[in-house]
Amino acid sequence: MPTISLSEFAASFDRLTLQPRVEKAEELRQVLRTKFPLESIPTLELEKYAIGLGEGTLCYEYEFGTREIGSIRGGSASKYLVFFNKAKGVWKSTLREEPDAQKAWELLRAGLNESLKLAAAGRWDDIDPIPVARFIPALRAKMLHVFFSDDLLPIFSFSHLKRFITDLGLDWKRPKDAYAVTANRHLLQHLRSMPALAGWSTTELMPLLYEWSPKDSDENEVRVFKVAPGENGMYWDTCLEHGVMIIGWGETGDLSSANSLAGVKAAMQAAGYYSDSKMSLTKKSKEVWNFVSAKPGDIIAANRGTSQILALGTVIDPGYEFISPTLVDSPDFTHCLHVEWDTSAAKQIPAQGEWVFKTVQELTGEVKRLVLGEALPPITSPTLSNPMSAALNQILYGPPGTGKTYSVIREAARIVSGEATKLRYDEAVQQGRIRLATFHQSFSYEDFIEGIRPVMNESGNASFEVRDGVFKEIALEALGACLEPAVTSRTGGDFESRWAALANQMNESGELEIPGLKYATWVLQETERGNLRAINKDSRRELACGRSALAMVWQKLHPATRISSMDVSQALGRGAHFGVLAAVYNYMQSMSVDPPPTPAKLKWATPAIVDNYLALGPESGWQLRADKTYPPYVLIIDEINRGNISRIFGELITLIEDDKRHGSSNALVVTLPSSRESFTVPPNLFLLGTMNTADKSLALLDVALRRRFEFHELAPDFSICEGLPDGMREVLEVMNHRIEIRKDRDHRIGHAFFIGVTDAAGFNRVFRRKVVPLLQEYFFNDIDGARYVLGEEDRNEAKGFLRPLEGTPRWQRNRWRWFTDEEPEMDCGARLSETLGDIDA
Repeated sequence: MPTISLSEFAASFDRLTLQPRVEKAEELRQVLRTKFPLESIPTLELEKYAIGLGEGTLCYEYEFGTREIGSIRGGSASKYLVFFNKAKGVWKSTLREEPDAQKAWELLRAGLNESLKLAAAGRWDDIDPIPVARFIPALRAKMLHVFFSDDLLPIFSFSHLKRFITDLGLDWKRPKDAYAVTANRHLLQHLRSMPALAGWSTTELMPLLYEWSPKDSDENEVRVFKVAPGENGMYWDTCLEHGVMIIGWGETGDLSSANSLAGVKAAMQAAGYYSDSKMSLTKKSKEVWNFVSAKPGDIIAANRGTSQILALGTVIDPGYEFISPTLVDSPDFTHCLHVEWDTSAAKQIPAQGEWVFKTVQELTGEVKRLVLGEALPPITSPTLSNPMSAALNQILYGPPGTGKTYSVIREAARIVSGEATKLRYDEAVQQGRIRLATFHQSFSYEDFIEGIRPVMNESGNASFEVRDGVFKEIALEALGACLEPAVTSRTGGDFESRWAALANQMNESGELEIPGLKYATWVLQETERGNLRAINKDSRRELACGRSALAMVWQKLHPATRISSMDVSQALGRGAHFGVLAAVYNYMQSMSVDPPPTPAKLKWATPAIVDNYLALGPESGWQLRADKTYPPYVLIIDEINRGNISRIFGELITLIEDDKRHGSSNALVVTLPSSRESFTVPPNLFLLGTMNTADKSLALLDVALRRRFEFHELAPDFSICEGLPDGMREVLEVMNHRIEIRKDRDHRIGHAFFIGVTDAAGFNRVFRRKVVPLLQEYFFNDIDGARYVLGEEDRNEAKGFLRPLEGTPRWQRNRWRWFTDEEPEMDCGARLSETLGDIDA
């Protein structure tokens, strides 16, 4: 959500920077109008329309040749309704009622022609409901913009339009059969009413909106959901016929405005769903939220039962829609996603037992790969016992633009999964096995390890509590993954089984009532760290019951079946809520339990298990895995050299060494200052850092940190830029050589700036907007150095990168000004070729 209003943002926006874009857009619109004039649409041939026949067709030019006037890229060829399948050499139609491609094209062409006629007559509200043509909403909207550019914004995604409408706080409820065109017109009319935007063209308004309200970092990530179309797939035929997926819970009403899980949960609660179970309400609300929040491009797997995939589909605009009346005989199935189905992906997979209880579920890991049909890569688990494993502590360093963040993400994925891809990284992040922290000057020990933070309780009273930092959180989880039940334990009396049984009872309802020692009744709830919170049912007083303290009491007093608070006091020898501990002990002794649980069944209690293990060691009933196959965890520390290392790491600077980690010969355990808890660094936690050498010299990095990390340099490598012309690559290498001579190797220009650059225009844009500002920073007090790096040390020209100031004496130091002050659009590539082209790197 933007932090300032659009009017305020527009007031500070440099509108002149958009002028080249406006001119380019008008040029491209004219190209499309010439190639595919308005009067040609009624008789346009299928071969001139369809994708799959190479360059020159309408679909190709609109998608790939004219991105500057709005992108419609993404998805498969089927989004155009009819297309040529080049691999099979056949025409295809995705229009269910007309499988013949030529006849489907005639229906589509008629719909497009009618849409253009209505736009010419100013009847914009009548366009979206037109049959057939509404199945290609993005292409149709772009065609309308090309011919009527003043009447429609070059934004063709309904989900993007909806986001801008929401961010502007507009009161808009989408009419029935209204999609991208209607939303676009509504947004444009509001923008036209804003005095701050008077005179702005639609081409200018589009980039202004995206700058003001940029997409979230995860908005482009494709998610995969399995969705059951009714019990045993009873509504699947209807979903396939209408190109949708539907689910129930319709009494919530339209959830288009529910922008969070909390909003969906509130709507379900208001509708009376799961009033007898808070846990069920939470779980089902998450299912509905996953469905409602699915965006165009996400993948839906329609399932029947636990092992049958009926089809895979891609969510298309407008995404979620509340439909009434329903498409089926149940009035409850009103939540709808518009989906483009592919029934050729139908298959059988191994049974997924949990699908019995879930209508909607986001898929990750192996299940996701099974459903999508991807080959399962071999999974490796680097461990300390494996001499070929990756170093535990690494730092990737190099100048700006050398791909440090890109590389560290893939290295983290390789460590965790054995496959260095962004997909595996995303999966590991969702699993909690990879986390990211960015150091800066305000980052502290409290943010990294632990610190005392103020909190406000429900009654409005302030208190303080110890909060774990990002490193401590992942370290404890990683250590928990290293543990297994001990073969022998002095805890005795199957404490773990009874603790797990207690947890299972609480998991069914979210809380559990047990009797106190006298007349009190305690309501038990689990905490985030897997301990217990006991609430007196009458007085509502809250007390803590720590798992490690209870385990110690159990160890010393078992097999006694009933104990008193005095017994607990004597057993612990330290302060605690003795009465609560005794009540929980007594209740656990009265339970009938199953055989001892496996670690997988105790995931909910991992933090408490780790606390108990650190406090009691093997006496806790847990030990390190005997086979030392510890699943790896990774903490990425971006910009590690920008933080105060000694302040952030504290005692951790010693614990992260290989031989000081838990399970090693010289393992160390420390007591943390705020929580007074024992802490150690597990053997399966990898630390990966990145460091921009231009931001801070490697020589100035904390020596203690340098000694404990392996360093891998990422140098500029312009051979990676496949599309970069050879001449441009050569002058950049010469320039970097001169930077190294004049300044140092840490301030060279990285290749990442030029990834995707294929022509002179792209090179000039990147060089002017990204490289020149860097050079100005590097040489802000060394103009002679900048002139040397750019090959102008022996030149005194009025059209160079650095130009002499008129009227300044030769002894004046600041006699030069950068070309950007006089000629922002100078051809930088041509100038570099002139000054550096004949110099050997």
